[in-house]
Amino acid sequence: MIIILIHNLKSGGAQKVAINTFNALKKKNIKTKLVVMNPIGELRDELDIKKSNVYFFKNKRSRFFIFKL
Repeated sequence: MIIILIHNLKSGGAQKVAINTFNALKKKNIKTKLVVMNPIGELRDELDIKKSNVYFFKNKRSRFFIFKL
């Protein structure tokens, strides 16, 4: 299983690469989970949330994020 962790879904380079990697691995039927620390941003529409393992947390600070896991 592969877990991809990103801070938010704003239109940045790292976020775009993470989402494209997540979608490509899902198409190849590889167990993948996407964990988003703060679910804000324009790239949310590019995820097929209904068929995938995407977890959203409402956390603005990464230092407090580990306690929510």
